[in-house]
Amino acid sequence: MHIAFLVIIAYRVHMSIFHQSLKKLQNNLLKRGFEFKRFYPANYANRRRAVVLQRLGVTHVVDVGANVGQYGLELRELGYEGVIYSLEPMPREFAKMASKAKQDRLWEPLQTGAGDEDKEMLFHITDNSVSSSLLEPLESDSLTTMKLQVQETLTVPVRRLDSLILPKLPKDAKVFLKIDAQGFEDRVLKGASQLLERCVALEMEISFVSFYKGQKDGMYLLNRMVEDGWTPVSFNAECVHPETMAVLQNDVLFVRDEAQIGQA
Repeated sequence: MHIAFLVIIAYRVHMSIFHQSLKKLQNNLLKRGFEFKRFYPANYANRRRAVVLQRLGVTHVVDVGANVGQYGLELRELGYEGVIYSLEPMPREFAKMASKAKQDRLWEPLQTGAGDEDKEMLFHITDNSVSSSLLEPLESDSLTTMKLQVQETLTVPVRRLDSLILPKLPKDAKVFLKIDAQGFEDRVLKGASQLLERCVALEMEISFVSFYKGQKDGMYLLNRMVEDGWTPVSFNAECVHPETMAVLQNDVLFVRDEAQIGQA
């Protein structure tokens, strides 16, 4: 008993020293801009998305605002093996994305924007390319740090998803729609009324601060989705002001079938 007691004491002392050292390591890493903690998949938006795609049996993903293909690559890295349609109107970004998709027979790059009409529109390319938009950025001192200054404008094709994507889908397709349209989300939705009937889930970047002229309020979009029968199941802070730390944009994941929530 005496030996066992000493072993227990030694173990507790050892663990105390270990936890103190671990805490010191965590604090040192934080000071240098890194974080060391236990990995919980549920804490990460991309992992939550992967689970939704798998559980709902998604066969086709429509990626509006693909930029250089980051979203498509992440889908593949997390195990999605179905079809991807990636829409990107900017020539340089499209070329980079198409290069990534070249060896993937189920990944189709489409050089176009998405909206509520099939036409050509003026596109505003900002110094931060992921913030480029079919809408003109607002002029505001508070937004200067967000890199929304227009560097170039060009005319690009814009298509309704109903006319572009629907003809490509098989009858049994289960669609996941991702919209990152920088203030143009409501027009994308308007041009996808029929496609939305085929969607089992949807992810959309929603801004709670206006960045662009004519941009719909974030609460309007959120309320509209809920009123149309969509249930938000995941929020992820996508854009945070570098000085105030205020969350300006969230990626919101919605599902159509409320019965899928919480089922084991």
